[in-house]
Amino acid sequence: MKKTVIILAALAIAATAYAQPWHAKGDVYCVPGCWNFDAGNLLNDLGVSGDAVSGDGIYSALVTTDVGAIGKYSWKAARDDWSDAYPGSNQFVHVGVLAEQILFTLDTNANGDGWLPDQNIAWSDHYAPAGTAFEVIGAAAEIGTWADGVVATNVGGVHSVTVNIATLGSYDFLWRADNDWDLQTMRADGGASGGGNLNFTTVNPNTNVLFEFNANTGRTRSTVLTNTATENSSWGSMKQLFR
Repeated sequence: MKKTVIILAALAIAATAYAQPWHAKGDVYCVPGCWNFDAGNLLNDLGVSGDAVSGDGIYSALVTTDVGAIGKYSWKAARDDWSDAYPGSNQFVHVGVLAEQILFTLDTNANGDGWLPDQNIAWSDHYAPAGTAFEVIGAAAEIGTWADGVVATNVGGVHSVTVNIATLGSYDFLWRADNDWDLQTMRADGGASGGGNLNFTTVNPNTNVLFEFNANTGRTRSTVLTNTATENSSWGSMKQLFR
């Protein structure tokens, strides 16, 4: 009997630990101590306090910053006891005015739609100062050989650019604020200050690759576009075709 009680108690403790809520922890919110938590930075999936849709697996909160100066800070979406935290390395958040409200989100869904990260996507609506341009930069010569990337066009928060890659191969890349490594980078782990690079592979020379960064969701993807074969036709063959 005692053994059964011990097992049940252990299961109850495990269940309680698993059920711990998510918080937006960081040095942008320090009422109970920086990188700590209370009701003010609690992420919820109840359709209130900044959460758009109840029960959709996306946890959100409007958090009022309490820092003493505008500038760049760091945060993560984390469990109370740090048993889970995303992204793997800190994500930057930019405070423009004192006591600013910032929307923090954590998408826990397995999306399976080709965008990265696929699951547990931490993001904020203050990922960069307003009007920041983003560029794709990487190992291929056409995207700067890690020196100077290609600036994307921003339409509705989706930054995109198509680049022709001359030499077939596999290449690492990432997104960064234009000519700036410090404001925000987008890698395989999403908007993380560190972590692995993104990658694309072409199997033919002179292949167009579409690069996209969705600043509304904090996700990226690269799409290797299929080259359309063209047939060189002589004027004589054209006349034969339309006889």
